[in-house]
Amino acid sequence: MSRTRHRWPGPARGAVGLALCLLLLSLGLASAVLGWRHVLNDLHSAQALAEQHRARLEAQWLLAWGMAQWPQDPAAQQAWWDQGQSSDCPLGLDRTRLWQCRRLPAPADGADAALGGPSYWRAWRDLSRAPHALQTEAVVARSAGARSQLQQQWWVPSLGRAGSDPPAQGWVTGACDQGQAGLAWRQVMGQIQPSQVQALSQAQAVASGQLLGTRGRNVYWVDAAQDWRTPLGSTAEPVLLVFSEAACASRCPRLLAPLVGTVIWRHACGQGLGDTPLLQAPVLGQAVIDASQVHEADRVWVMGHASADQAYRLVWPEGMDLALPLPVAGSWREGAP
Repeated sequence: MSRTRHRWPGPARGAVGLALCLLLLSLGLASAVLGWRHVLNDLHSAQALAEQHRARLEAQWLLAWGMAQWPQDPAAQQAWWDQGQSSDCPLGLDRTRLWQCRRLPAPADGADAALGGPSYWRAWRDLSRAPHALQTEAVVARSAGARSQLQQQWWVPSLGRAGSDPPAQGWVTGACDQGQAGLAWRQVMGQIQPSQVQALSQAQAVASGQLLGTRGRNVYWVDAAQDWRTPLGSTAEPVLLVFSEAACASRCPRLLAPLVGTVIWRHACGQGLGDTPLLQAPVLGQAVIDASQVHEADRVWVMGHASADQAYRLVWPEGMDLALPLPVAGSWREGAP
């Protein structure tokens, strides 16, 4: 029995071959397009990573540049801070404290010219609780969309190391009868200089917006000879009140309002004391006077308290040179505050 073979006509076989060729060509083109898209995506990812890396390097440079702008001379610091505004402060700061903030735009000749958006260096510190801890931040925004934000904290010169702990009896007197002028100050304040206290008092007065604004303020340097009539401090927030040599030039001011913390009369070994008692209000903490004796009537007004030195005793790293800024160990980080 013979088999019948069917053959495709010539034109039909050509059409099928053409279709197969077109199908293979389409698959090849699709594969090429997908491969090219992957290449483009990889290229864009590499460019984005390179931009991000560059932004981070520029932020590191900006962080160092900003600290170079901060004046180490205490005499120039207040003028430098005065150029800042409240809007320079980061969002979320505790507004019951006193803050100093300064924001500087990135220099046009320093970081890359491709910077876009707000690129800046910023510094701020808590004047009432940690005036020696300076928080810094560098933000770089590049025009290609990359952004980097770095932060670092510094120990900066402020108040020196404090002296002895507050005495239980509350009174600290000097030894003028032995020719040791200034002994009472050195015993209590240690390495803290009067100029440092005066500078911190001025900074707090500026930050508070009024000469005797008490909210958040805890250091007062007084040159006026008038008696003091404003209650100050609490056991949670003790204060330091210093009547300067100028205040005691003729007669030291009297304390006529309650105080929690430390009050100091600076005078030239008894000059300006007279026979009038200095206290007519209670002091919970310590009273310091550079005299060999205090008026008998003043003794009953003072009661010792362990937190009397809280307003001026700062915690410093052991062995640190307090005249130079020092990065806080472990404070460098990336991201928002």
